Amino acid sequence: MLKENAKQLADNKQATTTGSLDLVSLMSKVNKLPSVLRQYFLSNELTQARNLVYDKHGLSNEDESVVFITELQVFLKEIDIRLFPDVLWNRLDWDESRGEDAIGLVADILGFLLMPASAFIGDVVGVLNEFGIDTKKYPLREIKARVISYAEATDDVLKSVDLEKLSINDEKRLRFIIESRLRDVRDDTETLAMLIKSKKVGGLELSETSANKIIKVLNDERALTRYVEQTEKEETGEASVENSKFTPEQIKQRLVGSVEEQQELAKRIENLNLSSEGSVDALKERLYQLVFEPVGVSIDDWDIVAALFVLTKQGGLLEALSKDVRYREGLKTFAEGRDASQLKEIKNSPAGRVAINMFLQVTLRGMAGLSDEDAARYGLRIINLLKKAGQAQYSDLVAFDLDDGKFVWTEPIEM
Repeated sequence: MLKENAKQLADNKQATTTGSLDLVSLMSKVNKLPSVLRQYFLSNELTQARNLVYDKHGLSNEDESVVFITELQVFLKEIDIRLFPDVLWNRLDWDESRGEDAIGLVADILGFLLMPASAFIGDVVGVLNEFGIDTKKYPLREIKARVISYAEATDDVLKSVDLEKLSINDEKRLRFIIESRLRDVRDDTETLAMLIKSKKVGGLELSETSANKIIKVLNDERALTRYVEQTEKEETGEASVENSKFTPEQIKQRLVGSVEEQQELAKRIENLNLSSEGSVDALKERLYQLVFEPVGVSIDDWDIVAALFVLTKQGGLLEALSKDVRYREGLKTFAEGRDASQLKEIKNSPAGRVAINMFLQVTLRGMAGLSDEDAARYGLRIINLLKKAGQAQYSDLVAFDLDDGKFVWTEPIEM
């Protein structure tokens, strides 16, 4: 029987059927669906298909209302697609003798109405297969995914979550967090953590309710959507300056710098590799002298950048900050007189995000004397080396500002 089969699924996951079943209330939520899904749900095509299914199964007016509301809740993701058969069976409250009729009704709703939206509502084909229903009897059609740029998608999410007015810095940080999720740089858990945790350690200090709302909107946004760096409209210059984008190649070129710059850095790195003979201890000593004991040492910005690159690539930067007493004490000296919570964080986690953020900025902006943008560029390259080594927790300390077309520190410190 249908009810018995669906019950097995219910043992694994409860159906989410809380909330009002009032049709007016439910329909008001349709406007919050991703545009492509909303258009499909309200289309004449779906209405006609629904009427054919209802007529085929001879549903009463009351049964039609029950089926429509249950279908609508699936579209709104208030009911898990795997539990749709069981929920519908219970709501129809048909006699046990009508089990086979119910299976046919469920199959047609799944195949004719819901399967085109599988990318959004879940594995419809899998549910049909579990009931032994041949999916080939239904048209193999899928709603065409909309194609938008990451900037447009980020704008959509910001409009949908409708948070209270944020400061300029907080909105920029929120944009970075949203786009990181859209690009799959972070998963839901990591994104949620960024939204909730303290601003002092890179978060936004949102309530769990607001953060979870953003996660839901993000997941809805990602369904049935394909992202590109630029849409055709943007590429031809028709988009507003506000939504302008840079291609990955352009961003990468800005990151690595000019040919002359690359050649100079490569030469300094080669010289340092030769002089240190690959010794991590020798590299730690050299960087310590350049950053913490510069008096009497002949240096320029390239020396510092090269030493930072080579030590990081050899896996010695985090080790130096976490285990070398001199580095720890030197970094605490930099932190003194600043935010007390930052100093405490550095003491508790000398290789944590706050410590790395401060060390890179003091080293690149302060000691090497690089501009904020150049320091951010090199900071990101160091962060990318750490990420390749499995240390991705620093990834959001530097970002590419799509409005200004430059790399920026997301948590700049006063120098």
